[in-house]
Amino acid sequence: FFDEEILKETKKLITSSRKKEDVYFVSSSNSNYDFSHMGKKLKVDCVQPNEFYRKIDSYENWWPRSKSEFEINFKDCINIYMKKNAREQIQFYSFSKQFKSNFLDTQKRFKNEIVKTIGNRISKTEQEAALDRTLNDEYIQEVKKRRIRVTQSQGGGTSTRIMYTYIDKLDILFDSFDTDHDKNLSSRK
Repeated sequence: FFDEEILKETKKLITSSRKKEDVYFVSSSNSNYDFSHMGKKLKVDCVQPNEFYRKIDSYENWWPRSKSEFEINFKDCINIYMKKNAREQIQFYSFSKQFKSNFLDTQKRFKNEIVKTIGNRISKTEQEAALDRTLNDEYIQEVKKRRIRVTQSQGGGTSTRIMYTYIDKLDILFDSFDTDHDKNLSSRK
């Protein structure tokens, strides 16, 4: 009658939840579950998978910490962004060594915005991206690359951009991230 594997996992959840403040039980059903241990009700929030992703405010736990883990960890960030925002990836993508270095060396305050911007960009066609005012996607003739906005300049502050190129029609190479909007464009050729 009971699946032994499910019972074992439920016991792990109960044991773990006694030690943590925020515990979620992810289920694809609309049922609500009550969890208790030795007669005491446990605080476990039952959520559906998409609802769980919406609760994530920062991708910091998944950020790559080195170039060697960059591809896997950054793609985890993008996958979480896509699920959280109910978006579909329609563009393939990769990262240059320069982009990886830029991301790893950039200030913490820009990293979540970089994830969101790339997630937004790869969920759109070239035409849709060009019309999206948040991306401000534009072709820069001087360097023969495209550029998208990560953060907007506020009160004379820094406006940040990602430079990218198309490898082919559906494959994007993210080249660099820069906190300097236009300075030294010629060095990016």
